[in-house]
Amino acid sequence: MKNSSIEIFLAELQELGYYYPDINTIYKQKNLASYEVEIILKWIPNIYIEHLGSGDQLVRSLISTEEPFNPEPLIKFFEKNIYNSSVMWGVAHVLAVSNTYDISNWIKNQLLNEHYTFQRSGLLPGIVNKVHFNSSEERIIFLKKIFLKYLPGDYMFKLFKKYGMKSDITFLEKEKAKACKKISDEIEKVITEINRKRVPDMSP
Repeated sequence: MKNSSIEIFLAELQELGYYYPDINTIYKQKNLASYEVEIILKWIPNIYIEHLGSGDQLVRSLISTEEPFNPEPLIKFFEKNIYNSSVMWGVAHVLAVSNTYDISNWIKNQLLNEHYTFQRSGLLPGIVNKVHFNSSEERIIFLKKIFLKYLPGDYMFKLFKKYGMKSDITFLEKEKAKACKKISDEIEKVITEINRKRVPDMSP
């Protein structure tokens, strides 16, 4: 009887001295060594084909990497977009929060220049964790450019609550005036939060 992809994958890890009875055990690890990550990245497409749940657990296990890893195989998998939006959102989320090499420009391009998809919204945490900005002004300009594209969305509102300043309220008021009541009410909450922020003391 032919061995499954999961069995072959686990056997390959075992050859390097990493003993796991199943993928769920890998998922529960608090850290993963670089050799393990290389093998995981190689086997992700095959594991997904065999079992979506196991593929999802394997991808999410990458959040526990010890060292930065090359995310190119995972980016290629995400860009193929061959599974449902919930599955691919999980891949995007891992790219946004795991310890990868620099993918600042890729995340910027995906969020700014590619059309909206639910799975791309999984990249939004990368604005905090991965995307490089030269200043807080540059960050808020970027957020304004993608604001409408990623509404409604709790994470976009969280970003504006975190980084928005009183000078951004005019922009938010304009968007509120154009929005439906549900979105308008949420924007009002963001405005309220920004108004509660203390203005930094700039005196010498």
